[in-house]
Amino acid sequence: PGGAAEVNAGVVLAGFGIESKPLGFNEYRNLDVKDKVVVVYSGVPWTVEANNWIRKVDRQPHGNLAFKARTAARYGAKALFVIENPVGWRKKASVPTEFRLPDREFPLDSPIPIVQLSGNVATAVCGKTAEEIHAGASEISLSRQPGTETVQATVRYSVKVAGTAVVGRNVLGLIPGSDPDLRSESVIVGAHFDHLGHAGNEIYFGANDNASGVSVMLNVALAFKA
Repeated sequence: PGGAAEVNAGVVLAGFGIESKPLGFNEYRNLDVKDKVVVVYSGVPWTVEANNWIRKVDRQPHGNLAFKARTAARYGAKALFVIENPVGWRKKASVPTEFRLPDREFPLDSPIPIVQLSGNVATAVCGKTAEEIHAGASEISLSRQPGTETVQATVRYSVKVAGTAVVGRNVLGLIPGSDPDLRSESVIVGAHFDHLGHAGNEIYFGANDNASGVSVMLNVALAFKA
């Protein structure tokens, strides 16, 4: 937020950074984060074994970065550091974990800075190995108990976001209706051209949902036009 930030503070691990009265789950209970950097996992506790015990009604807000940041700020935190959930679906599906903007969870309304940590930086900040970080997230998912602790470390960083916005393009075609009353209403038929492309050595072939979808859309348009 604001494009720049400076932080010099101690570090606290706050699990997934969730505070939920309906679930009776509060990872900030008995945890002093005032003027500290709070490190959390992205998303919500998720493993196949845990059977998604965060109900769907709760997943959207609690997995949202801005929501996590507002919760941390309410307890007095100076910044939110985010580790990609090592037991989340993105890891299961080998999806790239770079922080991409714009995003539906882009924290425009966050009161404190949010920083996404790479794997190497996460281990350095937390003083843990990658295996220990993975085990911490897994334990929260399975035990349904907060995994919080204060780390003997101080984080100092200064950041300024710079760059030029890139404008994407979309294609829209309109076929006016013939009915005098209904022609003011719209029926939208859509398809997407781009897909995941590739992740590491895995190639995602998009013929089924990309090429076929666009072909169907164009043929529907031809049929309506005729």
